[in-house]
Amino acid sequence: MDTKKKIELDFCVIQLLQQDVVQYELNVNMPLTTEKAEVILKTCNELVKGKYYLLNIMNAKLQPSADVFDFYASKKRQEHIIADAFVLNSPELKLMSNFYLKLKKPQIPTKVFSDSRRALAWIEQMKREEH
Repeated sequence: MDTKKKIELDFCVIQLLQQDVVQYELNVNMPLTTEKAEVILKTCNELVKGKYYLLNIMNAKLQPSADVFDFYASKKRQEHIIADAFVLNSPELKLMSNFYLKLKKPQIPTKVFSDSRRALAWIEQMKREEH
């Protein structure tokens, strides 16, 4: 495991919360593109060798494109992520995310939350069910 616990990029902060739990938080009102999503995945993969749980905090007014949603449902992400927990504070983004979940049917467990405490509790529950 890399000794770095926190990596700050110009559009988000990524940190290792536990040996197998990574969190990233997008900067407020920073648009999320497929290229940025790929950088996030690559950086998370450098923090954890092997599979991990991902806490996605998006406290921003995002309007992700269909390409971004496709990337989030891609096999490339499934190879590394055990479960995705999204923390969203925008009602519009929650609506879009729930539509994404129904339409794309991600192969990894994915759930949307209003706060990070509940999201982390869900990740802990997922970890207990895995073992």
